[in-house]
This record gives sequence, C-alpha cells and structure tokens, in this order.
Amino acid sequence: IAQACRPFPNRQHTTTSSISATVSVSDDGDGAPNNGSILFLSPSNWPEPNATAAGTRTMSLLRHFSTPTTSSSFSSVHFGCGAKIPESLLSIKKSNSIHWHQIKPNRSDDMKNLLENIEKDHAPIQAVVFDRFYAEEAFSFRIRDMCPNALLVLD
Repeated sequence: IAQACRPFPNRQHTTTSSISATVSVSDDGDGAPNNGSILFLSPSNWPEPNATAAGTRTMSLLRHFSTPTTSSSFSSVHFGCGAKIPESLLSIKKSNSIHWHQIKPNRSDDMKNLLENIEKDHAPIQAVVFDRFYAEEAFSFRIRDMCPNALLVLD
C-alpha cells in the first residue's frame, strides 16, 4: 500500500488553497501577471454558482485566478468540461475573462488540440486543477505528456 500511495517522482502536489503560494507570479510592471495559464477540468460538471455550493466555490476560484490585480492571478484561466454547456451558464460564459471549452474525457486527440491551442493562443499551462479523481484519470495522461512542468492539483 505504501508504494501505491507514493506521489509520482519529481512531481509537485498541492491543494487549491495553496496554489497561489506554490506558483510564482512575475510582472513586467504594467500590472498584468505573466504567470501562464491555469486549466480547470471536470468530466461532467460545469460550475453552476446558483445551483450548488461546489459550483459557487469553483466560480470563486476561477474569478480569483482571473483577476489581474491579485498576486496569484494567471494570464489566462480556462475551464474544460465533457458535458454540454447548460443554458444557465451562457450569460456567465459571455461576461467574464474565463475561457470555456467543451472537451470529452479520454479523447487523446481532442485534449492534445485543446492544450496546444491554449499554449499557442494564450500562455503556457502552468497549473491544472482536476475537480475529482475521475477527472484526473480521464485527462491527466495527455497533460503529463504535453505539459510536464505543470502543477497538477486534485481538488
């Protein structure tokens, strides 16, 4: 059991409450962070702040990391989910700086395209937050290949 519980070698592990202390932020003096991208992944649940406490917490984290005035903000914040986006999120999707992606679990080519597009169009991925163990199982294989230096967080 001890062998199975050991973390991956040379990997950083943390919780969402300590991400800001773990990932360093640089600044060019213009007030905008140069901290790369953060990607939140859920295989089946979009954050719905008016429906669940978990949705409220996830939206709070997304907003926190996308606020350029906080020392723990990222250059770009992304949320990927395998489910169809609900009508209740369409107004949120259009009204803030968070980038929303529909990505099916265990689709290697789709995940590869998403990661490449985020890094090409925004900034290198420096942190990935999985909303549950199933999300880590479904998405991490491609992230470990394509973003080997990204901080992986199981929330």
